[in-house]
Amino acid sequence: MKTVLIVGASSGIGYACAKKFLREGYTVLNLSRTDCVLSDVINYLCDITDRENADKILSDILREHSEIHYLLYAAGCSVAAPLEYIQESDYRYLFEVNFFGFVSCLQRLLPALRHSFGTACVIGSIESLCPVPFDTFYASSKAALNAFIVGLQAELKPKNVRLISVLPNGTQTDFSYARKIYPQNRVSDYGDALQASVKRLEQIEQTGYAPERVASDVFRACIETGSPLLCSGFKTKLYRLAFRLLPLPLLLLLLKNHFLSPD
Repeated sequence: MKTVLIVGASSGIGYACAKKFLREGYTVLNLSRTDCVLSDVINYLCDITDRENADKILSDILREHSEIHYLLYAAGCSVAAPLEYIQESDYRYLFEVNFFGFVSCLQRLLPALRHSFGTACVIGSIESLCPVPFDTFYASSKAALNAFIVGLQAELKPKNVRLISVLPNGTQTDFSYARKIYPQNRVSDYGDALQASVKRLEQIEQTGYAPERVASDVFRACIETGSPLLCSGFKTKLYRLAFRLLPLPLLLLLLKNHFLSPD
């Protein structure tokens, strides 16, 4: 029986992925701040930004499980705020969770993944290709993951480790409501534009894919050896094509009209 370690299986896409891997007969381990409530999941409580504790927990996992075949990194957070007012602690924490947490986990688990001819997969975002105003730190962290995955694959492919970033469209999870949004009294004259952007972003997410559909895409990407490094659906591919072909001024105008214009 193969084993998948999911970082962030307590909720959202990570939770849906845990259900999918369990149904397919995998041993599922969860590393997160709160337990995954699925009865067959083996939980390890840890804040991924606490590197010392995370390293200890990962060492325990490697000692208790002879092989790790898949690492699935689904942890993430978002902060909606203007650059002029966002606190450094907020955007540094965001990158610790979204980017450096994956880097740390992958580095620690790499010998085990090499041994098992394993796969490391991250839950990316369409925002890595199409940044949303005021959510740009989140988009930048996901874009950094894309670059990391693509560049590192040349390094690790000879070592029999596959890397994948799955780029879902908007997904119906509580992530929309966990986003930290700076209030009006902290953002001065950015308030209306910030609220318009957040409202539109939440609408896209909550009318988007069910997390179970994304989980099926993630599972397929992990088990199919021919999957591309950056896996995306039809709508995401259209965004990628638009960003390649359309002139930047037109793209900026489209973003402004789509996210910053009041209803």
